[in-house]
Amino acid sequence: MSAIPSKTETAEQATHRVRPHAFTTEHTYALGPDAITATYKGTPSVVPFSDITRVSLIDYANAGELHHQCTVKTGKHGKHKIRSHHFVSLGGFESRTETYAAFVRELCRRLSAANPSAEFRQGSGWIQGLWFVVLACSVFGWVMWGAGTDVPELALV
Repeated sequence: MSAIPSKTETAEQATHRVRPHAFTTEHTYALGPDAITATYKGTPSVVPFSDITRVSLIDYANAGELHHQCTVKTGKHGKHKIRSHHFVSLGGFESRTETYAAFVRELCRRLSAANPSAEFRQGSGWIQGLWFVVLACSVFGWVMWGAGTDVPELALV
């Protein structure tokens, strides 16, 4: 699955508003010609495209739906996590995937034109690594069990 559904949007749709969780207010993200303006608790923060080092896109399951997240890492302006779903109530989220997808697509288009050195990633490397370790341990356990061999005890010194 892709973190950005494919559609054609206009530059006018380059705004996204979302409340990511219960312990915060609604966040607003707007794209300008050379920066993102992220507004948290009524305070705008301008992040120039030239300061963005990486954009990472992931999908994850939450409350029975697939949610999307775009993490914008910068040199001087911290890390910004832009999510597709809006918190409504405990366990209740509203999908705002349409504005999220339009915003992220336009962000990537503008960022690649303004800052060619920015890195773009999709997927979470550490989650994939964790699942590989779990799989390897499971296979090792099954092989040892199937061979009728006891797992060697570790000497605690």
